[in-house]
Amino acid sequence: MIPVYLVAGISWAFLGDVIASRFDVILDYKKKVLYFKPNSDFEDTFEFPVSEFELKKVDEEVIVSKIILDSAVNDLGMREGDRIPPVNKNMSNDLATYQKMLTRIIHDYRDK
Repeated sequence: MIPVYLVAGISWAFLGDVIASRFDVILDYKKKVLYFKPNSDFEDTFEFPVSEFELKKVDEEVIVSKIILDSAVNDLGMREGDRIPPVNKNMSNDLATYQKMLTRIIHDYRDK
């Protein structure tokens, strides 16, 4: 088992259902410790989609809010704070749509 010490104000929800479901959780209230014991789902394979960048809306504009430094997006010159113009003539400013279209463009560029 791996002890995970509780820190005020931090939720263990960041582990996500896919990861957390692979463990039985034992709470030791007295010591304020969580123990994670691998269960029967521990060895199951899964895909964990991680985007190389995150977007947010600021004053009705789409802005790059986070970049993974050692990523193709960073290598292509995308930086935090960059304003994203309409993608493929899509002016909806819908973050999910922009994320999908930009991810597809980046993957197409890398595959060339």
